[in-house]
Amino acid sequence: MLPQGGEMMEHEGIIEIDSEFGKHLGFTSDIFAGMSYLWKKADVITFSVIGTREQGKGHLSTLMKRCWELGYTIDVPTPSNRMLAILKAKGFKHRSEYDEVMQDTVHLWRKGPGGSNGENESQGTPDSPKGDTPQDGSEAAAGDEVRER
Repeated sequence: MLPQGGEMMEHEGIIEIDSEFGKHLGFTSDIFAGMSYLWKKADVITFSVIGTREQGKGHLSTLMKRCWELGYTIDVPTPSNRMLAILKAKGFKHRSEYDEVMQDTVHLWRKGPGGSNGENESQGTPDSPKGDTPQDGSEAAAGDEVRER
């Protein structure tokens, strides 16, 4: 069962902090840093650039859970090393696809609601346990930036 206000909203393109759709997701300025934004296309939300005001508080996990509760798949393109550790720990799977804008192959990490990972993905193997922290015990890097696609 979806939480109150738990329906998919009609929105395509950039999702800015404190926008109507951003608030629907919990993507608000009291939690996320000003340079952050997401991107929505159909039922996929791309975490393009994201940073939190307080690292290690679970804010990134909360945002991801909300997206999955609403039925969205999450893509993270070319993540930093710290973000990659988080994605692997959460069961994201690697896939490569050609990006028309970049005119090159981009590396995406994807996870859908209920753990689904889309079609034609490579079977990456997570090397750290599921949860909020990487296996090395370092603090979850919710404030790490994910480079733009």
